[in-house]
Amino acid sequence: MDNVKRLPDAYYKGEDGNNYKLLHLNELAVTEFKTDMAAVSDCLDVMKSTGKTLDLYGEMVGQSRGKLDDAQYRLLILNKIGRNLCKGNYNDVIALLAQMFNAELSDIVFAEAEDPCKITIVKFPLDLLTNAGFSGEQTVLIIEMLLPVCIRLTDIEFNGTFEFMDGALTYGEMAASTYGDMNNVICELLPTFDYDAAAGFGNIEQTIGGTLSLAVSDSSTFDLPI
Repeated sequence: MDNVKRLPDAYYKGEDGNNYKLLHLNELAVTEFKTDMAAVSDCLDVMKSTGKTLDLYGEMVGQSRGKLDDAQYRLLILNKIGRNLCKGNYNDVIALLAQMFNAELSDIVFAEAEDPCKITIVKFPLDLLTNAGFSGEQTVLIIEMLLPVCIRLTDIEFNGTFEFMDGALTYGEMAASTYGDMNNVICELLPTFDYDAAAGFGNIEQTIGGTLSLAVSDSSTFDLPI
């Protein structure tokens, strides 16, 4: 501990001495005070506030919590704020969604659908959806609340990250191959195999591995405190 090291050599500095214990208690008190001050400062930022403080932000913008946790509730608060600020154009909607889901602008792409007054999502990574803790239908509603009046989302697909490695055999080639042929192919591919934790097969704990895509149809059944 630095404070003990600063004592003159005439004082005992061992961890079992009173000097060390008193200075250590003082250091703990200062550290706890700094932590509390940082927490108070974080309350000013809706992205860092939690619990009752987040409820107060929700009351300010008129957004109820329901049974949502802090992360989900924070996203709905941002959505409510976005509805008040969004001009309804493409750039504004994309910018707000990127901020809400902590994504890059290039991660989310919309396009016009064949049906009138409808648009479709060309690109929306599934990990943004799973990290937010909402279902596909709930995310559709969250997005639609930012769109201009009468504009709806058509059937969409959230993009997963799972993919097969380059050079793998097709299903037809695998079916026509013998066990010996397959073994030879595997032996040839393994030395050049570069596993991608975000795109390959997962482990038992599901801590690594790619995600499959998710298709969502137009639905009127939602469970959000809107």
